[in-house]
Amino acid sequence: MATGQQLERALEIARTIAAQAPLAVRASLASSRRYAEHGPLGMKDAMEAVQRGLAQTADAAEGVRSFVERRQARFTGK
Repeated sequence: MATGQQLERALEIARTIAAQAPLAVRASLASSRRYAEHGPLGMKDAMEAVQRGLAQTADAAEGVRSFVERRQARFTGK
């Protein structure tokens, strides 16, 4: 990366993250925090329950629909 481009790259990454399903983004952040505090086993123990919960959300269904329909997903955080 060219010197002086770090801020623009960080903003590009932030926009990409912000466009994702809000519940999944929050779960990813929480998982990262659990990993930092409790290590890989502490994070892994909680991961399965979180994944099962996320799979039941409207955003998960929207993600699949948007993929099948080849369009940008419209996540609602539900």
